[in-house]
Amino acid sequence: MSIKVVYLASGSGTTFETLVLAQQQGKLMGQPQGLIVDRDCGAIERAKNLKVTCEKITPKDFANYD
Repeated sequence: MSIKVVYLASGSGTTFETLVLAQQQGKLMGQPQGLIVDRDCGAIERAKNLKVTCEKITPKDFANYD
């Protein structure tokens, strides 16, 4: 059974990229399922390059946000 992993990022995405590459090379258990970011950031481009789905979610996306 493969562990499904979703990542959170808000910066350049170097840690995200390192973990996904390790998973793709079989050095780390898990199967990347997606990336969630809270702003425009470098991690988005890295996700595109790695063919990992990316979704941007900000606090304003929620109805009860003040």
